[in-house]
Amino acid sequence: MAARLDEFHYRPPSPVAAWVETVVGTLIVPAIGLLFHRSDFLFLQSQFSWLVFAPLLFGVRYGFAFGFTSGLMTVLLMLIEHAWTPAAAATFPYQYALCALLVGMIGGQFADVWLRRLARMQLFNDHVGEELTTFASSYQMLKLSHGRLEERLADDAYSLRGAFEALKWRIASGRVDDPEFLHHHAQAFLDFLATHCRLQGALLYEIHDDMADLPSATLGDGHVTVRPDHPMIRDCLASGKVVALRAENISQVEGRVQQDGLLAVVPLIDVHGAIHAVVVVTDMPFIAFNDQNLDMLGVLAAGMANFAHPRTQPSKARFGEGDQEGFHDRVALWSTYVARYHIDTMLVGIQLAAAISRKGDVQAADQLVMGELRSLDAACVYRTSKGGVCVLVLMPMTSEYGAHKYVKRIQALMIRRFDLGFPAIDQQAKFLPLALDGSMEAAEAIERLCRECDVADA
Repeated sequence: MAARLDEFHYRPPSPVAAWVETVVGTLIVPAIGLLFHRSDFLFLQSQFSWLVFAPLLFGVRYGFAFGFTSGLMTVLLMLIEHAWTPAAAATFPYQYALCALLVGMIGGQFADVWLRRLARMQLFNDHVGEELTTFASSYQMLKLSHGRLEERLADDAYSLRGAFEALKWRIASGRVDDPEFLHHHAQAFLDFLATHCRLQGALLYEIHDDMADLPSATLGDGHVTVRPDHPMIRDCLASGKVVALRAENISQVEGRVQQDGLLAVVPLIDVHGAIHAVVVVTDMPFIAFNDQNLDMLGVLAAGMANFAHPRTQPSKARFGEGDQEGFHDRVALWSTYVARYHIDTMLVGIQLAAAISRKGDVQAADQLVMGELRSLDAACVYRTSKGGVCVLVLMPMTSEYGAHKYVKRIQALMIRRFDLGFPAIDQQAKFLPLALDGSMEAAEAIERLCRECDVADA
């Protein structure tokens, strides 16, 4: 079993035991001399100074006072012996007596210095131990709190990509050409936000010329009264962004904001900046009221407004040569998301040379690229001036590293499909990834890749 730190602490003996040991230990040498060497029971004529041994021992063991006392007792014994032997009165060993005192004092002083240093080290060690105990307690509390937080978040299995995929199929199942699509599906949209963003109380108000007086859908008790001129609602309509209950998000000209039970106002804003509705959040768990969840709420609300438009409907992932405008709208949509919510999005241009037709055909290469699209990806086909094709692939929520892995996967598939080597694939297929950063318009990004891919009439 490992030793504990407390077992190494110095524990000095009790003062009574120390004094008894000092007195008895100092008298041991004369007592032995009286028994075995009466002629010189103090061993003053011996080759080794046995009398000095006791002051040195007890001085080093217990400190200055004990060493000095033992030295005084030794001198006293020497005086007693000198008094009992008058013939030796002229030869009293003054230097021997002084040496006994000095040895006891020096040994005791040495011990006191180290005992004081040991006491300081023990105080420091006790302080460090208390700090370590406090730190361990705080660590355990933090670990317990983190474990509880993980348990709470374990129920929330939705990511932004998963939420968008669910929204895609939710909207794709309805008639997006219905002008009253949002009104007819308001409650379904609000329930969808409640599921993925953990809303407990909310109201959805449609926006036409002005904000509707009555909500189109409610979640929770629905007894909260919302004024259309509420500062948070006005700020949301003016900025087109999520406005949460924080002082820095409220116009200062309004003075002190009356809360009225509003936690956040979320706009359903499309890619053209038109706000179709607002979601007023009145109740949600404290753990869910954070920037990440509010951003997700804003993105999904914007997705509802955009995906309900026929030209940006998410169910369509492949745009042909005659439907380039729809692909442009999709790129513009995600460019807006990049600018507003900083979502990584890539646009990859794949130029396929006409020479591939000797190994298969260009349409087969086109279909190979299309077959690797994910649920939120979109692609559009363009004809190049040299008879080949250029496929532009929009990859939402994908970093540059993710796009690089996608390119490697497409290259490997083409090598197997058309029996090409790596040098040949670089000549027959050209990959041009472009990260959308929000500073470039959708038309500019598409035109740039089309020009690099040598698209006809680019």
